[in-house]
Amino acid sequence: MDGVLAVRLIVGGNVARRRAARGISVATLAAESGCSARTIHGVVCGAVGVGVRKLTGIARPLGCVLTTLFDEEDDLQVIPPPHASSSTWCVCSGATSSR
Repeated sequence: MDGVLAVRLIVGGNVARRRAARGISVATLAAESGCSARTIHGVVCGAVGVGVRKLTGIARPLGCVLTTLFDEEDDLQVIPPPHASSSTWCVCSGATSSR
């Protein structure tokens, strides 16, 4: 796997897990981070690379710092909130992770 894609998938997986743990939608994360929902979806899928400024903006509403998003061993254990619906989960096709 390409190194850049591997890093994007790590970041995307951490964003998805932390968003789910906080029980916030993609739209809410987008609004609170100053990014579009399309950008958030692209980050989660590993399809979009964004800069430090945008990733810092995404990390803030997730309750973490920028470097946490790059942590391959993010120890956050996610239990989906009971009110989670299919509209709060991002499903990505074509991108898989070996984690």
